[in-house]
Amino acid sequence: MIPAVRHQRILQSLRHSGGQTVGDLATTLNVSSSTIRRDLSRMEDDGVLQRTFGGAILTDEADEPIEQAHQANTDGKAGIALAASTLISDGMTVILDVGSTTLALAEALRGRQLTIITASLPVFWLFTHEPQARILLLGGSYRPEYQCTAGHMTVAALRDVHADVAFLGCTGVASDGTIRDNTADQVPVKRAIMAAADATVLLCDSSKFPGQGTYTVGNASALSHVVTDAPVPASLSKKLAVSATEVLYS
Repeated sequence: MIPAVRHQRILQSLRHSGGQTVGDLATTLNVSSSTIRRDLSRMEDDGVLQRTFGGAILTDEADEPIEQAHQANTDGKAGIALAASTLISDGMTVILDVGSTTLALAEALRGRQLTIITASLPVFWLFTHEPQARILLLGGSYRPEYQCTAGHMTVAALRDVHADVAFLGCTGVASDGTIRDNTADQVPVKRAIMAAADATVLLCDSSKFPGQGTYTVGNASALSHVVTDAPVPASLSKKLAVSATEVLYS
């Protein structure tokens, strides 16, 4: 059984039971305990599970599925997308993160001569109808609730690309500048996106302040811009000023 199939079987087992021991998983999949331990370590690195003493449990996730998120604050996201689009020049290579606000930005970029790199299936399908654009879909494990790829293969693919600018989404931004997210397996992908681009722009609607989220993506000091439709809290504004991170309002 190839690793990708084992990983899917492990996730199915954890979703059914909530948690499993190494021994139980080895018996279920008819492989050695050492193979299961290696699988669990790789899957923990991808953020899809948490190792426990002698086994593993699924990580908690609370972000809305993409269909629900896309219907919330549509006017605000459209305004953010329009403002963010002014940061892009024709001919650029652009990474678009998964999420409803980056999808709104993709819609604002239709007709532009760009190279688009993304793990988002809705973004990918949008640009397949745009002859002026080149589109690169990042490989990985498919996440139907977010309509994207994720995991270590997505992170590895990002190591092989370079972009002029990346546009990132998140669950929230804390007053100290910490960028947070609730979806564990998206965190290493977001970090890899930031590493692959010359500049990173964070797209945040009013629901992102104050910041909430289980996992830390990075710090806003590493951003070139924050684009938002809401006043940035004073404490965060000071942090951004120190790092020369520019705030654009829609």
